[in-house]
Amino acid sequence: IATLIFSDAHLDEKVKARQVGGKNGYDRPTALIRVNNMFVNTVKVCRDYWKGLTYPGICLAHGGDTFSGFIHPELAQSNAATMMESLLYWIDPIERGIKMLADEFGSVIIPSTVGNHPRNSFKPVHKNRVVDNFDWLFIQLVRSRFERDSKYGPKITWIVPESADTHYQLFSTRYCLTHGDQARGGSGIAGALSPLMIMYARKIKRAQALGKPFDYLVMGHWHQYMMFKSIIVNGSVKGYDEYAYNNNFDFEPPRQALWLTDAKYGVTFSCPVHVLGDNEPWMQEQTA
Repeated sequence: IATLIFSDAHLDEKVKARQVGGKNGYDRPTALIRVNNMFVNTVKVCRDYWKGLTYPGICLAHGGDTFSGFIHPELAQSNAATMMESLLYWIDPIERGIKMLADEFGSVIIPSTVGNHPRNSFKPVHKNRVVDNFDWLFIQLVRSRFERDSKYGPKITWIVPESADTHYQLFSTRYCLTHGDQARGGSGIAGALSPLMIMYARKIKRAQALGKPFDYLVMGHWHQYMMFKSIIVNGSVKGYDEYAYNNNFDFEPPRQALWLTDAKYGVTFSCPVHVLGDNEPWMQEQTA
């Protein structure tokens, strides 16, 4: 079973290329290109590169931060639309992508969690963290479309709990999907690795106590594609932005994580899905 994690798209946020050394730009037209590339390239990798395999379905793990929200004043000034407008606009593109996966793989499993950006409060909250978050509302709106669709509805399985961590299983491999913002730090020489290992140790201990052990911890938030032992971290659709540039973070192209879960061996093949378009609007502005 192939798994694509879709997270950190930050749809309708704007990134100005001239403010990040000309290495990236982002707006709604660019996001449309990248979201489509994400689905198309996932199919391409699974069909044309990982040949000779039979897929009983695909897992689309929704890892949060679909939108940037308005938790910082600068986002309120620069986002392309209001939160409600963004919610309604992006239902159709995501619905089309899910249908593309269903047509190719036959069935789609969608475990979902929420990010820290689209929360409906200025400060992070713990009570109602999930159900008072626009990530949760968005996935419910998309879900309602499919539940009324007699053709595609039966092909989609939704896993949308009210807890911040989402547990699911593919064959005998157990996953815990979280956003990743519970890890703190990452400025030392080890970068994100130290806080991620601390969070992993705490989560695995809690999971054992609650009777929900897992084999892999999957997350977004860090905008860094990496797979380290039992931790899978996603990149971003948005790509390099002003925050990363001004904090001297390593450059990373816009990409999402894709891997295979084998019935016998668990996680096997893995690769990034690159979503950058060949001729995005901000590229044209750079050469104008």
